Parts: sequence; structure tokens; C-alpha cells
Amino acid sequence: MRITILAITVSMVAVTAHGQALPDRVTTLESDVDAIESEQMTQAGRLDELESAPAGTPALHRYVGFSDALVAGGAGFAGMAAACQAKFGAGSRIATTLEIVSATNFPPPSPGVAWVQTQIVGFSNTSFPGLDNNVVADASGLTFRNPSEVLNCAAWTHASGPFRGLTVVGENHSIAGGMNCAIAHAVACAAP
Repeated sequence: MRITILAITVSMVAVTAHGQALPDRVTTLESDVDAIESEQMTQAGRLDELESAPAGTPALHRYVGFSDALVAGGAGFAGMAAACQAKFGAGSRIATTLEIVSATNFPPPSPGVAWVQTQIVGFSNTSFPGLDNNVVADASGLTFRNPSEVLNCAAWTHASGPFRGLTVVGENHSIAGGMNCAIAHAVACAAP
């Protein structure tokens, strides 16, 4: 009977992964895992805060789509909310431009346009560089003069005259301005 003994000698062989010595790579991965676990704990704490928020704390809303009901620009906030609640349930309301531009998940494309509530992020005056005097900037990046006339049909109270409102284009969820308040449109809705 013949026995063969194979001896392997490993001496000072540098094992690398992705150009980094393996012990260094393991240390880096351990640090990454620690950072992820720390962030997970932070996020869990934030979730606990939201879940334990006192009664009456406003719920966070997200853009969910267009109402089936069509309303003119003078329907008021209550009329806009009613159109949303008929399709998306209690607590839904007209979406803001900020909720739309911040969305990470969009509803399927819809035909036509829908009213959207402006979210003003800036107002120019003589000391605000880069914009003409008396211009507002919306979260969508659009800027407007005479905001009550062109952004939301004078707080959704006028369905005639020079008043106009912002809308969301259903095909690509982009924001468009200047829609005539007398024309009925769907409402872009947000829900908790």
C-alpha cells in the first residue's frame, strides 16, 4: 500500500479582494455593517416617533393619483378634498407640488391634467437675488408673478376671470401652469 502525503506550505501569500488586502477588506466590511446597523436603529427610532405621535398630529401624505370626479377651479379646498376622498378614501386631499416632485413611486399615467396645490418655496423682493421683484417660486421650479391669479385659482375660490391654476400632466406627472379655472379637471390627490 502506498501512502502519499501532500504538504502544502503557505508562506506570506497576500490574498486580495478588489485590490485590497483581505484583512483590510474584512475590517472595511465590518465598519460598513456597523454603519448600516446604526442607521437602521436611527430609522427605527424615527418610525417609533411617527407611530406614537399624539392624536391630531397631521399624517404624512403621498401622491396617489387623479380623482375620477372633475371639478372647476372654484370648488374650494373642501371640493378638491371631496373629489379625492370619493376615490382614495378619508384623509385624502389635493396634492401639493412638493409631494409630486418628491415622489419616488408614481401612480400609473392618467389621461389629461389634474389640479394641484402650489407649494411656495421662495418669494422675491428687492433683496432676493436672481428673481424679479414680487415673483414666487414653486416647489416644481416654476416661477410666477401675481401668484393668486395663476397658481391656484385664488385659493380655489374663482372659476372665472383672469384666474388660473397649476396642474399635473397625467402622462408624465410634470407640473404645468396657467390652466383656466372655469374648466373642470380631475384633482391630483395625496393620501396618508
